[in-house]
Amino acid sequence: MSNNYDKKLKELKWFKRHPLLLPFVGSHYEDYKILQIGESHYLPQNKGNVKFDIKYFIDNWWNESCDDDAFGDWKGWFYTRRVLKDYLAGYTSKAHNIFNNVIKNFSKNILNEKIADFTLEDKQLYNNFAFMNFYQMPSLYNGQKYWNSLVKSAKYIHKYDKKLAGNLAREVFRKCVETSIQVVDDVIDTINPNIVIFTSISAMKAYTGLEYENCIGKYKDDERIIYTSHPSAPFSWNRKLKVLKNKTGEQVLEEGLIRLKSHIKK
Repeated sequence: MSNNYDKKLKELKWFKRHPLLLPFVGSHYEDYKILQIGESHYLPQNKGNVKFDIKYFIDNWWNESCDDDAFGDWKGWFYTRRVLKDYLAGYTSKAHNIFNNVIKNFSKNILNEKIADFTLEDKQLYNNFAFMNFYQMPSLYNGQKYWNSLVKSAKYIHKYDKKLAGNLAREVFRKCVETSIQVVDDVIDTINPNIVIFTSISAMKAYTGLEYENCIGKYKDDERIIYTSHPSAPFSWNRKLKVLKNKTGEQVLEEGLIRLKSHIKK
């Protein structure tokens, strides 16, 4: 883990409130300065074990007094640096294709080395990256898309009023989009990446103003920014999508890394 940026990152207001969301910055980040942005963390909740519903987040998550310790053992589920530490130590999960597929693309197009059988040694290549999730609040249900989790939780609270449920979900979503855009911009300002890879269509839509026209990231059209689909979702990663100008997520990433390599050589 690189400590070069820690002091400045820890001074950012949002990470003083939620230090577990501090971005991971790899020990070799300076070599290429690649920032990957995922979608969101999530809590290990399902229908039968809900401890923190959408109302809890409205009342607590955005406040100065918010204490991540309230989540107890569940803190690890949105502890960004712990997730990457476990990954680099060899922990394996299907969700880790968000890193594996990016590493394969990086190795092929930057290092000119194709990875056939993914090993623990190959995982260490992620030390060339920095990583954070876009949505600065975890999805409320295990493995569920961020927006869907808000709707589901809101419906539990307002079981007989769809309008109230919808309003509640939209209230939290807008608050999270506004906050997340600002945090992403602050991180980009702080670690000054050569390339920023949004590996989430949902995050792309939120950051570029497709969700709220007056909520737009200041680097939306920066030449360093590329937008891909989610690397751990084969249906979208290897499928041409209209939103990606009829390219696959893998193709978009490949093109971005080739441009990065050319830039570094200069």
